[in-house]
Amino acid sequence: MMKKVVVMMFVWVIGFSSCEVNPNLYERINKYPEVSILDANSEEVDGYIQVNDSIKVGVWRSVGVKASDEGKVKYWVEGLNGLEVYLISETGDTIEQGSYLNKIQANLMVKSSELGNYDGEVNIEDQMGKVKTVRLNLKSIINKSPVCVVGVVKINDYSEYEIEIDLTGSYDRDARLGGGIEEYEYVIGNYYTLRTKKYSKIRHVLPGEGSHNIKCRVRDNDGAWSEYVYKEVKI
Repeated sequence: MMKKVVVMMFVWVIGFSSCEVNPNLYERINKYPEVSILDANSEEVDGYIQVNDSIKVGVWRSVGVKASDEGKVKYWVEGLNGLEVYLISETGDTIEQGSYLNKIQANLMVKSSELGNYDGEVNIEDQMGKVKTVRLNLKSIINKSPVCVVGVVKINDYSEYEIEIDLTGSYDRDARLGGGIEEYEYVIGNYYTLRTKKYSKIRHVLPGEGSHNIKCRVRDNDGAWSEYVYKEVKI
């Protein structure tokens, strides 16, 4: 009989020793989503992320926004009036703003039709309602033409008149904004011209001794050509 009483008393004590859960406990424990910016100039300012960068008129620009959180997050965009704006997932699908995502990296795609400054925000909210804000100040600029860099050396592998023309040092001044070299042009004397998207250097056998003029240029992926660069080769 005594054993039963002891057991009942133990259960009674445990039942009344449970504490009430503070409703704000989870909110205090939960942290803001950690957010990083890809392919743009950014800095942390007073609890939000400030992005100050440039975009090119008529050219799509991607600003990668990567959030790190234990649960799902949702994105939405405010402002950026005057720009075409899309949120694209890593797989290339359009993200519906305001819906929770399992994948937490988004690419903000923006394009301007004219010069100007554009302000707006990308907000990232976790399932506990905590929001991290990315503020954007984007300046729309005109595409800059690329720069052609030419190197010429004598090879003499197959002929004493053989040379190599190297344009691999050429670059696009808008490379950080997604620019790049897409096409190369070689002009040798008044008898040979080559335009190619494949070869950043070529070998060529000159017709003989004497002074030979070479000019080259490159084109970027926005269709702009560099100035010609001239070289004189003496054999």
